[in-house]
Amino acid sequence: MKIDLESQGKKAVPSMLKFCTFRKKLLDYCRNCFEEIFQESSFEALQKAAEEKGKKYTADDHKEVMLKRQHKLFGNIEFIGELYMGFLLRADTAKSIFEHLLNP
Repeated sequence: MKIDLESQGKKAVPSMLKFCTFRKKLLDYCRNCFEEIFQESSFEALQKAAEEKGKKYTADDHKEVMLKRQHKLFGNIEFIGELYMGFLLRADTAKSIFEHLLNP
């Protein structure tokens, strides 16, 4: 981010982060990945998709998918915290994300 800001002729200080294109692209990518987690399909939809491919989708498979989803969510929480601690995320944005995670 320092390189990005300096290449734009700006000082690399926290108040200038809003002008950092790298930060914006990183946060947009994170937002897209975050939203994908909540677009997971139901058991029936995943089972139907598997049957169309000639495969079986069991309750155990679904349990594994849900565990992976949970792992992604916890990973997102940690990552959001790291972005905040690294001054890449404003406090109000982090708060909004955590509220969304707690009440999707």
